[in-house]
Amino acid sequence: MKKLKFLSSLLIAASLVTAATPLTVFADNSADHNVRGGYQNRFTDDSPLIDFDNGDLKFDSNGNPVFSHEQINEIKEIAQEQGIDVPSQAPSKFSVKIATTKIALKAAKWILSHRTELTNEVGRVLGGKAAVRFGAALKDMEGPLRKVTAAENGGLATIQKIIYNSLRASGVSASIAQSLAAGIRGIISFLI
Repeated sequence: MKKLKFLSSLLIAASLVTAATPLTVFADNSADHNVRGGYQNRFTDDSPLIDFDNGDLKFDSNGNPVFSHEQINEIKEIAQEQGIDVPSQAPSKFSVKIATTKIALKAAKWILSHRTELTNEVGRVLGGKAAVRFGAALKDMEGPLRKVTAAENGGLATIQKIIYNSLRASGVSASIAQSLAAGIRGIISFLI
């Protein structure tokens, strides 16, 4: 009798597991991959290019985000799908644009005029949670971005600092705010 109860409970548990498992788990996804720009994209349209919350965004020893050429091309494609004019050439090094002076003013004006598009871009590149955090911080960002002048030193590092301070003001922890601000600065550097 105990064996029969055990077997029946085992069968019930097995039927619940298979009923709760979506059919897509068993499907062969090999033919379902998107191919963009001549390389195979492993992400679906709903998942981010770089999942920020799962640690997919990597940084070098200076705290700058590291993007592959494929990721840069994908970031630009996502922006173009939204109607953002994107420069045709990517910077040869991420740090090239950081030290220039007028780039801070250009970036500040660009962010202010492309708030929605940039938030959508952050969501598609870094994930939904990153976009929500950035969107919540945008209101705090507007004032400091309007105060950026052409003589501002630091270039995109100044913009990163403004983004960081706004993220902190909206309640994001210091470590997440620092990483997210650097990632957003990286995205902006390819779009302006």
